Amino acid sequence: MFVLGVSNCIGLVGVGIVAGYFSIIGAVFCTHPKFNYVMGCIVIGCWATSCALCALLAFNRGLEVLSFKATYALFKGSRTYFWISLAVFYGLLFFWLSKPLLFTSNAYAHVFNPFAGMDGDIMDHVLTDKYTHTAHTVNNIAVFIVFSLSFCIITIGIFIKTKVFKGDRELHMTRYQRLTLIQSTILCLLSGATAILQVYMQFFETPKWLIVCMQLSFQLCNGCGGFVYLFFHKRLRSAVFRHVFRLDMKENTYNNGGRSYTQR
Repeated sequence: MFVLGVSNCIGLVGVGIVAGYFSIIGAVFCTHPKFNYVMGCIVIGCWATSCALCALLAFNRGLEVLSFKATYALFKGSRTYFWISLAVFYGLLFFWLSKPLLFTSNAYAHVFNPFAGMDGDIMDHVLTDKYTHTAHTVNNIAVFIVFSLSFCIITIGIFIKTKVFKGDRELHMTRYQRLTLIQSTILCLLSGATAILQVYMQFFETPKWLIVCMQLSFQLCNGCGGFVYLFFHKRLRSAVFRHVFRLDMKENTYNNGGRSYTQR
């Protein structure tokens, strides 16, 4: 989640700050070609990294529900860094080798087609097939499938453990695991919704309001993580309140598989 947060913060500069500035001044690709291109490469690189990390996170949570031993075997110690390295390398491939996501104020969104949002007469003469991105489409569809399968497995696994193994406390999820699962679900659902909207925009005529919704969802993918962590982590909230408002919050201790964690 830490690496995902770093990737989201970098991506948020492009989809939030730069996109907001471009919207205010009415920028399109032709007005700032080099800067828009570089930011577009960064945005799609961060998006691919976030997708890979979210898919890895969903797989990890699903596996954790099914088998703690398998989770331990695959993600024990430094093995986690191996999986994270693969996700980062995957994002770098998109950064260097793929088409960039260009921002246009005509559509108020990051798109592959720089003519998106322009009048119909102009769009009739644009070869839209030239701007489709097969790798991006495959990535988004794969991410959506992984999310769907993982959380179906998680739901079924939790239901079975709750109903069948009521008396076996070792098979029950700890509070720490439940909180982590909820956080992962929220982040992955946002990424999945954005992925599907981006694929839809590439192949179908899309109204401007839906394009704006996609951009807002894109921004939420990169920016909501901090709010999710604040909402679910009392210790983090306590630190924020202590530094910002000079207030202390009550401590709370809970157990995770024999280990005690103290939150404020």
